[in-house]
Amino acid sequence: MKIKQFLGIACLFGSFLLGTLEVSAAHGRTVIKAEITEGTLSMTSPTDLDYTLSLTGEDEIVPLGSLETTIGDFRGEKSGWQLTAKSPNYRDYRQHYTVHVNGVGVTDEHRVIIFRDNSTVTETVSLETNLEISADAQAGSYIANFEWNLQPLKKIDE
Repeated sequence: MKIKQFLGIACLFGSFLLGTLEVSAAHGRTVIKAEITEGTLSMTSPTDLDYTLSLTGEDEIVPLGSLETTIGDFRGEKSGWQLTAKSPNYRDYRQHYTVHVNGVGVTDEHRVIIFRDNSTVTETVSLETNLEISADAQAGSYIANFEWNLQPLKKIDE
């Protein structure tokens, strides 16, 4: 009887070593692949400013307040942006006044008004605005139209 038990155990052990007796737990593998694409770079239209001034016969700079806009940078790069402005009708009013936004005189060519080299996701921007009035200005109603251009800065790899 001991020989039969020994042979039975030996056969069972031998089949285990040869792989015929297989007992295992279930295993699995999951791969999660995500592609994240860049979002947009956008801005809200800056606020308008209305003003009424009296001429003094002298050159003067008159503060008008701030233009407000919100910049949204959802590109996921933190590479920055710049905001330019131009006034396509600048020649219609330039003999009377010049508008300065953030210290920059706006003309009929794009000029950089503000830039950020490492932008946040959303930023409200306040742009101080002044009028530089000529001593030779004539009374009248004048409108300065602005075109804004928000441009991405290119990230330079180190």
